[in-house]
Amino acid sequence: MSQRLGRQLRSGIVHVAVISSMAMGSITGSAAANAATTGSFTIPMMQRQGVREDYTAAIEAVASSGGQIMPPVMGVAAFLMADFIGVPYLRIIQAGLFPALLFYFSVTIAVQFAVLRYEWISEKANGTGGLLKVIFSKSAFLIATYFALSVGAFYLARQIFALSLLVAGAVTLVALLFGRYVHSLTSGSDEGGWSDLQTAVAGFCHGRYFFIPMAVLVYSLAVMQLSALPPVYILW
Repeated sequence: MSQRLGRQLRSGIVHVAVISSMAMGSITGSAAANAATTGSFTIPMMQRQGVREDYTAAIEAVASSGGQIMPPVMGVAAFLMADFIGVPYLRIIQAGLFPALLFYFSVTIAVQFAVLRYEWISEKANGTGGLLKVIFSKSAFLIATYFALSVGAFYLARQIFALSLLVAGAVTLVALLFGRYVHSLTSGSDEGGWSDLQTAVAGFCHGRYFFIPMAVLVYSLAVMQLSALPPVYILW
């Protein structure tokens, strides 16, 4: 999604850095780890676009610092908060989601103004339709469809048929592969259904498997309401 936005928005790679930091921060919950992982490639890319060096470091630092307040992890302080006030961790996630989105929205607006002010505009984005074209594009609709298919398949396997987590995950994966195969047949792909399916599996193995631990983490914290802390511990 960040790469598609980078090709459509005039800010180019700058907003890619913000979105990638938001995604990584939702898993790590650490500003330092976030800046070390995403900043290693977003800072040089912003510099190649013409962004000043001090601004590249500032943009990455601010975007990475929001990882500590971005659900579902939000750093160790969120787990301690849930234990201290005696509420499920899901309530902490619900309370922290809107402020985190508001923080990244403000960062996005500030970055956009800085890019337009100093004319650090990406040349690849000239003549594009902008953000609305990305949101209402065919690829965005396909992503939403596959997401609904995965959630529906997992819900049926887990809640309706009472299957185990491992079996429900396998059923979800099979449903996604079948949906991809049907889509390739109905879209009239030149490669054919099976070849297109193999290409999709190869693309999944090259990066999209990143969503598996994210889904497991969200399910464990939000649905099963597991905690990273033991129920009883001693602080002294």
